[in-house]
Amino acid sequence: MDNTYYIREIRRIYDNYIEETIRLEKDRKVTEGLMGFGQGLGTLPCHDQFSERLEQALRAFEGSAPSSQEVREILEFMYDTPLRNKDNTLAFWMLQAVHSLTEKLIGFLSPEDAVALSALYREAYPRSARMPAQKKIAALLQSQAGDSPERGKRSLWDILRGRGNKLN
Repeated sequence: MDNTYYIREIRRIYDNYIEETIRLEKDRKVTEGLMGFGQGLGTLPCHDQFSERLEQALRAFEGSAPSSQEVREILEFMYDTPLRNKDNTLAFWMLQAVHSLTEKLIGFLSPEDAVALSALYREAYPRSARMPAQKKIAALLQSQAGDSPERGKRSLWDILRGRGNKLN
């Protein structure tokens, strides 16, 4: 199967999920989930379905031995989508959480693509605002780029003992 199929399929999964969350938010009752009554929108099955479908599509994509360029295209799309949907409060956090599903794909990136993607990721997701999944993705991208996330960091102990003058 051609990898463009997987790229289109992943985009379709995202589009369907975003459309569904927009529809749910629009049809939401004012009292939905208020004081524990009714079902809150965050517990709806569309979130789990999105994550499961996306994971299946990504695993199939991995199995197709994608090129670095194809992987970069998918990762740029996945990492950019939450930023383009900040106003969709129902989907925003899930769109960020599924970044954790991209860990294995990072290994397919060339060092050059990893450098470019790492720079984009660090700019889009500042260290102070990253969730645990995003911290791990940022570190994996840096590592794939040939740059250790710990590189150049000096502990207070190293500085006090005089070992903090040299970078790794």
